[in-house]
Amino acid sequence: MSYDWFSDLSEQVRADVLARGQRRKFAKGERIYSRGDRADCFFSVLEGQVRLSGVSAVGRETVLDFFGPGTWFGEVGFFDDLPRTHDIQAHEAAAVLGLTRADVEELTAAHPEFGRAVLRLQALRIRLLLMALEQYSAQSLEQRLASRLLMLAGPFGTDMPDGKRIDLRLSQKLLSQLIGSTRQRVNQILLNWEASSVITHRYGTIVIRDYGKLEKVAIM
Repeated sequence: MSYDWFSDLSEQVRADVLARGQRRKFAKGERIYSRGDRADCFFSVLEGQVRLSGVSAVGRETVLDFFGPGTWFGEVGFFDDLPRTHDIQAHEAAAVLGLTRADVEELTAAHPEFGRAVLRLQALRIRLLLMALEQYSAQSLEQRLASRLLMLAGPFGTDMPDGKRIDLRLSQKLLSQLIGSTRQRVNQILLNWEASSVITHRYGTIVIRDYGKLEKVAIM
């Protein structure tokens, strides 16, 4: 499920957004903002990949999502005027566009369609969050991993002769953080899937070789 709200805006509004936005570049692993920071910008990924994560009280990192080009992020604290809720860093080298609070207020006043589009974006975020919560509470670890790979294959997938490659560096540790498991359990699942020719996983790169089988795992 996706909603390309920016592309749906009129050409005039898109041009106004791009003219106001501030472009910034981040090296791989560089922090864009941290939990607790003041939310002073609403961002869009222009190039590369960024990672959304959090750290528990005992120091364990949980990876929540990845954002690629065209994805907007950072709106939670921006719109409720409270501190940032999670950490965002460049998963690979990335360039982002930032809109300040003044930018958004002026854009909304000048272009009512901009405000309506942002509201629809928030509605989609809530819809996806509720679906994810339902899945997380009902699914096994194997189902969770299959579901996350299928979700990532949408925005980050590239068709290859041997299947669909997910263009993200996904180590076993990172995959375990995505589904709230251990690296050892993720390793076991991946080995089983490789033996069944469902996926290949080499040097952090996953290729989904049998999309249908992985979908069946996700809903079984």
